[in-house]
Amino acid sequence: MNSKTTAGVLLLSGLIGLQLCPLLVMSAYAGDPGTQALVEITNTAEQFALAALDTRAYSDLKVEAQPLDTRLRLKQCEVPLQASSNTTTLRAGRTTIGVRCEGASPWSLYVPVTISANAAVVLIKGPVTRGTVLSAENLTVVQMPVAQLPPNYLSDLAQVSGHELARAVNGDTYATVAMLKEKNMIQKGQEVIILAQSASFEVRMSGTALEDGQSGERITVKNTNSGRTVEGTVVTENVIAVSL
Repeated sequence: MNSKTTAGVLLLSGLIGLQLCPLLVMSAYAGDPGTQALVEITNTAEQFALAALDTRAYSDLKVEAQPLDTRLRLKQCEVPLQASSNTTTLRAGRTTIGVRCEGASPWSLYVPVTISANAAVVLIKGPVTRGTVLSAENLTVVQMPVAQLPPNYLSDLAQVSGHELARAVNGDTYATVAMLKEKNMIQKGQEVIILAQSASFEVRMSGTALEDGQSGERITVKNTNSGRTVEGTVVTENVIAVSL
């Protein structure tokens, strides 16, 4: 090999060495057995959150931890990482999961986690007028992202069907607790039985309800025979109980 060739090889080797040195240093640092892998921390947070969720209430669950700062350097934990949450029940949305090492060199940190999911919600198919007793004809169940659900939403048809609509809805609307009221067991003007009873006997008389009433509610009723107005408790769909 002549002197020019030797010099060229040395120069090329030097250039390659300069290019590879930073990569070699980074590779050695990333593979440092004394440093905790960040992906193990985020995986621990995600697995804890997923296990703590009520899978019966949600579908299409997805748990994603926010990537940690790559400059973070923690001592490699020689025991399994532990996770915890400040809330007793995790729900879809944003939260933080605590991850800690309880080894010889303990450390702890909080990992931001985003939980996305769908949930069932009852949809009232509008338009529906106020006072309508809801049934299968104007109800259906749909899935939608939890983040978009209204407060106090209802997810079961049984929670809505048979209830009276407290206000009119003009278009399709998600059912909530505030939108419903119990169906009146007694309607104003309805012919009813007035039940007067004591420990030893009972008397039944015909009457007319002067108010709407739900089960257990006290309303006024007019005795058909005497014309007297008394107050009683709604017992069934046509019986008002009064005290003697």
